[in-house]
Amino acid sequence: MAQSPPRSSILRQAAALLRDGAPGQAEVQLERHLRRRPEDAEALQLAGLAALGRGDATLAVERLEHAGRLAECASGAPDAALLTNLGAARAAAGDLEGALASLERACDRPPPSAAGFFNLGAVLRRLGRDARATEAFERALALEPRHRGARKGLAAALLDLGRWREALAMTEALLTGEPDSAELHFNAALAARALGRSEAALRHLDALPESAAAALERASCLQELGRWDEALADYRRAAAAEPGALAAVAKRMAAGARGRLAASPAALRLLLLGEA
Repeated sequence: MAQSPPRSSILRQAAALLRDGAPGQAEVQLERHLRRRPEDAEALQLAGLAALGRGDATLAVERLEHAGRLAECASGAPDAALLTNLGAARAAAGDLEGALASLERACDRPPPSAAGFFNLGAVLRRLGRDARATEAFERALALEPRHRGARKGLAAALLDLGRWREALAMTEALLTGEPDSAELHFNAALAARALGRSEAALRHLDALPESAAAALERASCLQELGRWDEALADYRRAAAAEPGALAAVAKRMAAGARGRLAASPAALRLLLLGEA
């Protein structure tokens, strides 16, 4: 009978499969190993990452929490990496407060890691706590200046905080590495428009695929530039693309006119429908 490979070899192979983007294959190996050693905390953590990698966040949380309990029994507390992984899994499962608790513990434990602070920032963003998210992303970047996820998260948080100049500068820098990113072009357009740079905003919006949101922002920019016929065409596209959006589009059009449209909301809706 062939001898089973050493435990460390099995875990190394599983970790390599995870790095190579094969969580399902890694999970098969790990589950076989865990049938023999169900209390192996390291294997449980890898199995949790495998479950997370294939989209089963609930199972990932279960395995990582089990690994955490074993770590507490063995050494008093899970390490920062396990807590970071548990926080990411809880966030993926929709438990944002639980994720926040795990990630705050992770970031309080040495050694500090960019992954921990990045995941903390991402959860804080989802909770609407952009000021704290900004601090977390900045801590991640202090540890790993080229961390792209932290740079994107920071740019988006700055945008939501109304720090337009910083948001625009960072987003445009990110676009040099992702020139086709719709998210980055849209965020750059929002920041540019907030700064009164309608032409620059239009350039970013023109790089986007057609959508109601892009048409609405483009219409607002065109209206600000006095290109009314083009603006009206885009307002109509935005209204047609989203059922039930007619009133909101008419409101945006009226706001962009700054009192220069002497028409009632009902008349504006008819105009958008091409009936006026």
